[in-house]
Amino acid sequence: MALDRTSKQSVVANVRPDYTDPTDPSSEVTFTLRTLGNLATLHRLKGYDDSTGLGSPRAKALLALLD
Repeated sequence: MALDRTSKQSVVANVRPDYTDPTDPSSEVTFTLRTLGNLATLHRLKGYDDSTGLGSPRAKALLALLD
């Protein structure tokens, strides 16, 4: 149903920039490194990673499921 863009041997992580004051875009920016897919409830599956959203659904298969 989807294209798998990850490898089982890879560590999935991202660096996220955040404003120190979310209501003020001129405030200082801090960065955090976040590992993904390492919780027991979130699994990297062939074709789609529900934690990171990596992979993309194949349109025909997705539409068939929604029909």
